[in-house]
Amino acid sequence: MPRVRITVAACLGVLALSALASAPASAAGWMVNGTALSGSQALATTAPVDESSVIKGAGVTITCSGKTFNGATPQIESTNKGSAADFEFTECKASSPCTLEGKTIKTEAVTLEATLEGTEAVLAKLKPKTGTLFATIGFEGAECAIEGCQPVSGTAKVLAPTGQKERTWQRIEEIQTANGEFKVGSGSAELSGSALLKLANGEPWSLL
Repeated sequence: MPRVRITVAACLGVLALSALASAPASAAGWMVNGTALSGSQALATTAPVDESSVIKGAGVTITCSGKTFNGATPQIESTNKGSAADFEFTECKASSPCTLEGKTIKTEAVTLEATLEGTEAVLAKLKPKTGTLFATIGFEGAECAIEGCQPVSGTAKVLAPTGQKERTWQRIEEIQTANGEFKVGSGSAELSGSALLKLANGEPWSLL
């Protein structure tokens, strides 16, 4: 082969490898019992809480210590999506001098998009199905700096540390930092906590 052709072929090979190396991580899609998901698959509507959910923002810490994390019609959807009519945090309490109007915080309808993270984990971004409002929280207390109804808005991140491995139970961690993407009132907020999710039919699942 003439030298020019060899050089051109080598350059094309380098470019192809560079494109693969620089391509962003993406997800092939959900797997259920070893088969790629087509359509949707329901998640269990209650999930055992591993670590209490904590929301920190606007100078207030909210701790939701309920034993279960509940969802209305939660599901995963082909290829790497998900949704729920709402999620519910229970046994919630605000730090002094604030109190909450009730013990339950219920979100609006939400959607998620999951991507691969490293060699084992799955990262999902959770956001309202429409608009930016996640939930509304009522704060009380004469000395509470954010007394009244306050919006919770933006985008939250959750991590499944071993989500690429097919398992019946997947541990989901709320890992949102105070970077301005997630807010209580007008201030940046943090979200932490974890729960164990499974499919309603109990089959093993993953994202690959």
